[in-house]
Amino acid sequence: MALGVWANVRGFESSTHRTFAAQAAAVRAGGPDLAGLEAAYPPLPTLLAGLVPGGSLGLSVVASLFAGCTLHLVWEQLVRRDVPTLLIGCLLLPLFAVPAVAYAASQSVAGIVLLSMLAVAVHGFVRFTVNRDTEAGFLTGLALAAAFTVDPIAIFYALALGTATWFLTQERLPSATRATVAVIVFPTVFAVLSWTFLEWRFTGGVFGTLVANPDVFAFRAGAFGTAATAVGASLLHVPLSLGAQGALAFWPLAVAVVAGGIELTAALRDRRARWNRAEEDA
Repeated sequence: MALGVWANVRGFESSTHRTFAAQAAAVRAGGPDLAGLEAAYPPLPTLLAGLVPGGSLGLSVVASLFAGCTLHLVWEQLVRRDVPTLLIGCLLLPLFAVPAVAYAASQSVAGIVLLSMLAVAVHGFVRFTVNRDTEAGFLTGLALAAAFTVDPIAIFYALALGTATWFLTQERLPSATRATVAVIVFPTVFAVLSWTFLEWRFTGGVFGTLVANPDVFAFRAGAFGTAATAVGASLLHVPLSLGAQGALAFWPLAVAVVAGGIELTAALRDRRARWNRAEEDA
């Protein structure tokens, strides 16, 4: 929140917050017949931009509150697993005290809300599939549906978790596989269909925001390759990342060598013990 206030004092306003403010103004200009609904996607950030006072500063405050909720969720899970306090600090600091997350927590209400909803969804997904907690399954589905109101990428997350649920429950609960997948996927499907119908009903088209702003929201040919190249180039400059990737690449070989050495040592000790017993008997 302090970062958001400091940025506002210096006159900085993120492009995403300006976009949402412009969309909220377009919705208001559409009048009570909701003709401006075509400019309202994603609806949650647009709604916040129209209702929260203070403009970009108000959105920054909301973003910081969602960031705090996400931090609390992660912290809570570590405490429940009896992780030492010092280790909790060492784990949380790299996650949240980095420029990218600090920027999202103060200048990207959509990004941090999406992150919060996905954190809730993944946490509920683990409880649902591992502990068979039905309430957690419904929580996962609702969190993914809420994430769709922030970013359409939530559709792919819902498909991914639904597919994982299918494979995880196929062996343990074959008779309830479809119902289990529906618990995860149906809320997002319902949210997509509902928003599509509302926008079509009042504007005559669907997802007008995505069509009008392809550079911001739509997936374009070559965008994935560009993003992958940028991320890969950044990771090449991080020694910790290179070390982790190298360890992962050679970990199976290292495990095999160590395991083989342990087995060989044990076999030699056993043979030597048998030789010693044979000599004593002789």
